[in-house]
This record gives sequence, structure tokens and C-alpha cells, in this order.
Amino acid sequence: MSRSVLQVVPWLALVALGWSRAEADGDAPIAPVEARLLGSVGPRAVLAVADRPAWGAGGWVVGACDGEPLGWFEEAGARDGRPVFVSRHAVDAGLASGRLVAWVVGPDCVAHFRERWPLEAQLWARIDTVGLGDQSVWIDAGSQQAVQVGDCWWYRVAGQPVARYDVRLVGSGICYCRVVPLVAGLRPRAGEMVSLWPAPGLREQGRAVSAVSFVETREDGQVVWVAAPPATVDTPAEPRVEFRRAGDYVGSGVVERRDARFWYVRTLPGACAGDVHVGDDALIRTVADIRNRRISARVFELTSAGGLINAGEIDGLSAGDVGTVYRAGNRIGRVRLTKVQRAYSVAQLTEDGERPVTSRATPSTESQPQTKAEGLQRIDEVHFGRPPPPPVTLGMIERVVDRTLFSARLANEASPPLLTPLMLRRADRTIGVAVLLDATDGQALGLALARSLTDLPAAGDELSLSP
Repeated sequence: MSRSVLQVVPWLALVALGWSRAEADGDAPIAPVEARLLGSVGPRAVLAVADRPAWGAGGWVVGACDGEPLGWFEEAGARDGRPVFVSRHAVDAGLASGRLVAWVVGPDCVAHFRERWPLEAQLWARIDTVGLGDQSVWIDAGSQQAVQVGDCWWYRVAGQPVARYDVRLVGSGICYCRVVPLVAGLRPRAGEMVSLWPAPGLREQGRAVSAVSFVETREDGQVVWVAAPPATVDTPAEPRVEFRRAGDYVGSGVVERRDARFWYVRTLPGACAGDVHVGDDALIRTVADIRNRRISARVFELTSAGGLINAGEIDGLSAGDVGTVYRAGNRIGRVRLTKVQRAYSVAQLTEDGERPVTSRATPSTESQPQTKAEGLQRIDEVHFGRPPPPPVTLGMIERVVDRTLFSARLANEASPPLLTPLMLRRADRTIGVAVLLDATDGQALGLALARSLTDLPAAGDELSLSP
């Protein structure tokens, strides 16, 4: 008997040569399956699976023992009428010290979760093949990722958008795209990573983010070339654009003309905290933003009548509307609009009707600190409608196996949602989407969706849920 087979014998004894089953939950293409270990091929473990659902054909299996993941298992034939799976990487035999559990993960897992994709998470794919003359590419994502004709991918270098790939044909795991260059001399390369544009979470909410391709400096400000968003993005006649760098506000402006590749945005100097640079993010105010009152305006001038803000009738505002003012992230009070013109409004700082303007924190559903303010200042931010609540931290990753499987410690005793897209966060930024498979006694087992990852998960990353 080989040494590798001898290493597996204790596993077989621990599972009593029997089948183990985890609890099922929901209609996601992830389901518990009966599984048992058969032996090994070198350092890789082999298991057999029974009762695999029909949608699981072509999928993978996750194996775990006592809440610790063993790894991903790929189908490699059949035995006694049951599919056999081999671990993708070496399996630590020391982890197999308890009851074996397994889940099958269907190939269309990403497509199922896209409607609930976290807002800040990306959906990544890779250029598979470049067509003749660099006019087209094949990208390794298709209907299994809910890609459709009319969708769009983009490629950024150091933040700058350099190419757009418009989807023209879709297969199960691949799509054919027309190349739209955004820089001179573009040559797509097989293996380059591209992301869906807009990202799935933004698209579901009718939001859009573009990026800066070029900047012209004028005496009266800047003219910023922004990559024109896909036709699926519904925008008003004169869209407003807000520029951010690493999440911090830089400036804003209005689109003054457009073509097939770019929007040309003239900045409003009074509403800018600095110069806009190539690669900055460009947040576009969409029709859905206006309809749902997701409007964020900036004070760009101070007058005897009040502060002028860069939002008006075209943004759905009217005289008497009330907004909340923030300065450097701190809530300082409320404003009331006394006059509304087509493109701007006059706002006056008032006493807060819900709570006094004070430097002392008071209980409220709004968690932002509040600072006493004597008056409005330029660049103050005015929100109309309530800002979204912060994400709720559910737990923290303790151990990662096979790149994307993990065990985590839960933040409290409440049962977290299983088979639900969660934000995978590091240093206050979202790096991907995670799904919990099981949770017991303050510990959880889950997987990160590889297509969503900006960085691989690591110990210390947080699992969060948007309220």
C-alpha cells in the first residue's frame, strides 16, 4: 500500500466508511451532497459524490471537516455509478479529524447571485482570444455569469480606462466582443483582466461609475474626458459627474458634449477641492439616482441669500426641499432650499428639525458624528434623502484554504444568512463577494466567488452585509 493511501486510511475510519450530509438552504446552485473519501492521488484527495443535482454537472465540490475547509474538488470520472472528484491541490490530512461534509457548487453560481451583488464589488473576466486586426476579443464569461448581448466590459490601467469591449455574442462560458479603443495604439492581449461595466451591484440600482481618460486645462477650469458609459445606463439630458480619487472627493462638473467614446465634462471650479487627474473615478448622476433621491450636491459659492449648490430643477429639486449637510464626513445640520433654478439652488443652513445642531453626539439612526457649524462653507456636501446605513459586520476570516475557501469567526451569536452574497472587506474597501455555506457555534464555513475578487481573501478580512 502506498504512503499516500495510508494517509487516507484514518480519514476513512473517522467517517466510518459512511456518507455525511450537510443541511440544505435556499434555491441557490449550491447544495449539500453525500460524499465519502476514497483515497488519494499523490497529495490530492479523492472523494465520491451521490445524489448530485442535475444542475451540478460541470460544477465543483467543496469538502470540509468539522468546520474547516479541505479544498475544491474537480470531477474526474465515475465509480460505481457515482461521480468521483479529485482535490485541486494537496489536502492537509491533519484537517480531516471529524465528520466529512460536502457541497456541490453549480457552474452558474455567479449568475444566480448577480441580482444581489454587493454595490462596490466587481465582476472580473479574462480575455481569452484576440481577433484579427485587434478589432474583436473573446472573453471567458458568458451566460453562466448572466452576461447578455449589449453588456460591456472595460479595461483600466492605473485607473485610466483604455478599452471598452461591447458584447455581441454570448455562449455558456464565453462571449464575443467588439473592441472600442479609448487610447491610441491599443492592442488587447490574451490574459488581460477586464471587469463588467457598470459593476453588477451598481447596475441593479441604476447607478454608474466611469473614469477619467484625459484632462484639458482651461482658464475657467478643466474639461475632463470621461469614458462614455454603456448605452444601458439611463442618464438625464445634462448629466452631472462627481470626481473621486481613492474614495475622496476631488470635484464635479456637467457634461457639455458627448460622442461615441467620451463625455466631455466642464468642471465647476467653486465646487472643486483640487484638480481632476487621469484615472480618477467619475460618479455619474443617473435618472435612477434622481428618482430615488440619491442626490449629493456641493456648495460652490456663498452669497448673502445663502449657499449656492450645484443641483436644481433638472435634479428633481424644488423650493422648500430639505437636505442634510456634511463637512469632512461629519454631519453639521440641515439646509432648506429657498430658491431653485434649473441647474443650481440657494440653500440656507437651519436648525435641525430632528435634533439640535451640537458638537455632542446624540442618539439617532444616523451614525455619523455631528459638528456645530456657524454657516455653510464651500465644498460642504448636501444629501437629499437619507444616506444608506453602514454595512453590518458579521464576522472575520480566520483561515483560508485553496485560495477561496475559508473558516471564519462570527461577530455575535446571531445566525448569519447562508447562501447570501456578503461583502468581503479589507481596510474599509470591498475586495470581493463571499457566501457562507454553514454556521455553527460562532464559527462559519464559506467561499469567496473568484470572479469577484480584486484581492485573494486572507485572515483578518471582514464579512459584511448591507442592511
